[in-house]
Amino acid sequence: MSWIFLSILAAFIWSVVSILDKYIISKLVDRPIVPVIILGTIGLFSSAAIFFTLGFEPLSTANILLAIVAGIFYVLTVFLYFHAVKIEEISKVVPLFYLTPLFILIIAALFLGEIFTPIKYLGIVLLVVGAILVSSRKLSFNFGKAFWLMVSASVVLAINQVITKYLLDFADFWTIFGYMRIGAFVALIPSIVINIESFKSIYKEKGLKPFSFITASESLTLLAL
Repeated sequence: MSWIFLSILAAFIWSVVSILDKYIISKLVDRPIVPVIILGTIGLFSSAAIFFTLGFEPLSTANILLAIVAGIFYVLTVFLYFHAVKIEEISKVVPLFYLTPLFILIIAALFLGEIFTPIKYLGIVLLVVGAILVSSRKLSFNFGKAFWLMVSASVVLAINQVITKYLLDFADFWTIFGYMRIGAFVALIPSIVINIESFKSIYKEKGLKPFSFITASESLTLLAL
């Protein structure tokens, strides 16, 4: 299959995920940490499935710890994203992820020594300008809290992506993915303990519906990935 078709299909699936995320945080749960915890738990099971089916390639202790750190950055990205989704229209939030290439450009140049061609720099500038134009209100550029949450999310995601790129020189993608999801779950353990009562109240009030929708969202995210 053409990589172009696969890329477009992945983008379509992620757009469905975005709509699901907005529905989840608007109608089913009111605390952004709740879907993040469920996503982290599903990620742990995904990591276990990868380990028992494909296995993990060997990594040094330092690189395993680095992958775990990348997983923590992933959790922080999702947490900031859900906070932004809670207070702003999804159509204005998602385009702001296109700020990420700008921060990747800077971090990759500093730590990986990657220098792009002029046309790629132009492409990144156009992505950033487009993201800001789509997310601004009537071109007034009075950016609110959601904008700055997504700027923060884009910075954190850029760090995650640069670490991932570095680690891919030492192991395959699924090994890195598995360790990152382990790190994500470990980072969430304190939040799981703190929010046990919230999960109980959500289950009593709405049953399994919220958990089913969040599971569907994460499953589609993995499919797109």
